[in-house]
Amino acid sequence: MALKQMYIEVELLYDDEVTSNPVDMTLSDLEYEFTEGSISAKRRVRSLKTLSKKQMAKSLIRQGSDPDFLTADGDMIWEKI
Repeated sequence: MALKQMYIEVELLYDDEVTSNPVDMTLSDLEYEFTEGSISAKRRVRSLKTLSKKQMAKSLIRQGSDPDFLTADGDMIWEKI
C-alpha cells in the first residue's frame, strides 16, 4: 500500500449572490454548487507525493486525524514519531 499526499487547487468563479460564502461551505455544498448551482470551478493537482509511514502519521496529526486512520491488516501504519 502506497501512502500518498495530494494538494489540489480549485479556482472558483461566481457572483456575490451565491447562498453563502464559498469559504464557509462544506465540500458537499461546494460540489452541489459546481454541479447544480451557480459556481463554476476548475481544479488542478498542485502536487502529489508518496509519504513514509512516519510522514503520513505526522500529516494526519496536522489534519486533526488519528494516525490509526489508515491501517494495513490491523497493524498501525506508523512507528513511534
